[in-house]
Amino acid sequence: MARTITDRKLTESLDVLAALAVVKDAAADRKAAETAFLDMTGVVDYLDVMCITMGETPIQNRAIADRVVERLKEYDIILDSLQGYQDGSWIVLDYSWLVVHVMLPEVRTFYRLEDLWSEGAVLEI
Repeated sequence: MARTITDRKLTESLDVLAALAVVKDAAADRKAAETAFLDMTGVVDYLDVMCITMGETPIQNRAIADRVVERLKEYDIILDSLQGYQDGSWIVLDYSWLVVHVMLPEVRTFYRLEDLWSEGAVLEI
């Protein structure tokens, strides 16, 4: 039986879709642009959802990343790994089930993660 993202409860009070809404709101709090979510279930076995968003400057990207971490921590969802924070052009927040990419526009355009991972269905959050 294929797994789906709706099958998973992260905490007693929060399922995956609710957590993604928290991520979207947290990114929007810091004026992130073009936030997208890809359902990676059935595409890879080590990740449920990929989020891709962007800020205009490294400082804004760090603020976006900080806000996402802060908001998820309110629900006892703790970051597993953080990469790229000091440079700020591409920050990766790894929660095992969720990876959040916070990128500058030129980095997002160059790497085209949405195209690279186009097998993942776009989630409307």
